[in-house]
Amino acid sequence: MMSLSQIADLLRRYWILLPAILAILIVVGFLTGGLIFQSLGEFTPKVSRPLAGLTEGNQVAFPALTDGGKSMVYLSDQGSKFYRYEPQTSKVSPLTSPKFASIQQVVWSPDRGRVLMAVTNNLTFFQRIGSPLYDPKANGLQSWWFFDFGTQKLARLPDRIQEVTWVAGGSKIIFSQFLADAPGITVWLADPDGGAAEKLFDAGGLDAVHITAENLAGANLIYYPEIEAPAQSSLFLHNYVSKQTKELNANPKGSASHVRVSPSGTKVIFDETDVAANSKIYLLDLGSNQIKDLTLSGQTAVSAWDSAETKVYLATTASAAGDQSIWIVDLNQGTNQEISRLPSESRRGISDLLVFGKTAYYVGNGTLYSFELP
Repeated sequence: MMSLSQIADLLRRYWILLPAILAILIVVGFLTGGLIFQSLGEFTPKVSRPLAGLTEGNQVAFPALTDGGKSMVYLSDQGSKFYRYEPQTSKVSPLTSPKFASIQQVVWSPDRGRVLMAVTNNLTFFQRIGSPLYDPKANGLQSWWFFDFGTQKLARLPDRIQEVTWVAGGSKIIFSQFLADAPGITVWLADPDGGAAEKLFDAGGLDAVHITAENLAGANLIYYPEIEAPAQSSLFLHNYVSKQTKELNANPKGSASHVRVSPSGTKVIFDETDVAANSKIYLLDLGSNQIKDLTLSGQTAVSAWDSAETKVYLATTASAAGDQSIWIVDLNQGTNQEISRLPSESRRGISDLLVFGKTAYYVGNGTLYSFELP
């Protein structure tokens, strides 16, 4: 160890270098201090990357995770063909099915082995499935179909269906239907292929009703009318065994939309648009019927829960620029944070959002992207 006299001798010899050394120490301290501040107090949102293995022409629509999150199934080829994609190997495999045409919507069964498809009626679709049921008078109208990838069974569901959902477990489906000879919407419970339909209730004189039974146990479904702001609309929980209906968000401040049920079926997130066309995002506990403001303003495109139900991921317009970006809401901490900024070409076209483990996937204008979660 150096003595005080030795240190003094060094200072006398190299005193001319002290200003330079001091300047270097100040710069280093500033830079490290700045980096430490950024890592503790700020988070720079990640830019998503397109997934490898999917060609530009192979656009992705209606993806759903399967095989324990190791792969996903999706619709492509301009709404005509289904595929399986494995992100780890970038392998794409076609699923065995007829080559359809003009599929506009897809609702996957919980086991991903069956689909409900909304199809725009045209001659090409009926020719490809070898069906003589084509009706020129219905050309351009929408019809719903059931398809089983295992048995290859294809069946047409009843006409005039507006929306359809699978019950938990996938043994039944629920659909809303607009009947020409009845006022408003009627809701039905049926076999997945449309057989053995049982009328559940009439939804009054409403022109459109959204329904979901996703993850809901105990013969329950949530429904809510499609009403544009400034009108107000509630969420309703209906039990189709007891026939009891309960209003979930009494005294709504606006119209409800974008409902997503948690994996356990005990919580719901939803948007509410008020009279001034401002949208806010809320958390609803189905057990206590308590509603919590998630302090995010903006229209939600899609949302996803983590498996522990402590975090919610939202593709929303809550950013200052008004573009869609991915946000994380920590329900335990009561905080929210923007975690991924999207490539400019997809900032207004997010259609799906999936989360598995530490990876998030979303579809932006037909391209499948991913990013690692913080």
